[in-house]
Amino acid sequence: MNSKGNCFFPASVMSGADLASWNSLAEFGREQMAMATESASACFRAAESMRKVQMHAAHRASIRHQAVARKLREGGAPADMLAVQADLLSSDLRSVAEYWQQLAAVAVQSQIELMGCASHVADTGGGPGFKPALAL
Repeated sequence: MNSKGNCFFPASVMSGADLASWNSLAEFGREQMAMATESASACFRAAESMRKVQMHAAHRASIRHQAVARKLREGGAPADMLAVQADLLSSDLRSVAEYWQQLAAVAVQSQIELMGCASHVADTGGGPGFKPALAL
């Protein structure tokens, strides 16, 4: 570097103190991008987990309803047909409760992962200028 600077930056920007602030700014941007990318990855994993829960629930419901439809087609006494339908309703209600519990567990796990992304930045200092923002 010369004392005159260059065509892009005047000499005042090219001084050592100013370059340090530019480096700090670039480091802060890199840390933000890393945190955003890590958070996006956690969100994608959560969406994937939720989709798996939904697919398993739909698969189990399909098998259960197919079996009941077969029983209803076979026919029988009215009381037996009512019992088959009551059993289906009961198993559907249990299945719905299990489904929502599994989705809640995935949501909690996702929140833990997302908080881990944010706390990782806070624990490592997040670069200059990040800690004062957290101290507010």
